[in-house]
Amino acid sequence: MGMLVFKDTAKKAKTKAKTIFAFGRRADLVTELDEAGGFVIWKLCVNHDGKAPGGLTKTWRWVAKDLTHDEAITLMNKKLNFKAWKTKAEAAA
Repeated sequence: MGMLVFKDTAKKAKTKAKTIFAFGRRADLVTELDEAGGFVIWKLCVNHDGKAPGGLTKTWRWVAKDLTHDEAITLMNKKLNFKAWKTKAEAAA
């Protein structure tokens, strides 16, 4: 079971650390509807690496996985510290 990062959804948090978060999904559910779930929240981490140019490498690490669409949006807004996306219930209202 692979997981994908949707890099086009990456946003910088409004916190002192300015961490970057992005949505993702299980690879086997990418073509399915949102109701199928399998959403993932990713965080871009900076790691020290003596062999890399500049001494730093960046990797995506999952924060939470197997979320529903609304759970993923709620958690992402909480992590970003601002309301970047609306849940389906908020969009319908």
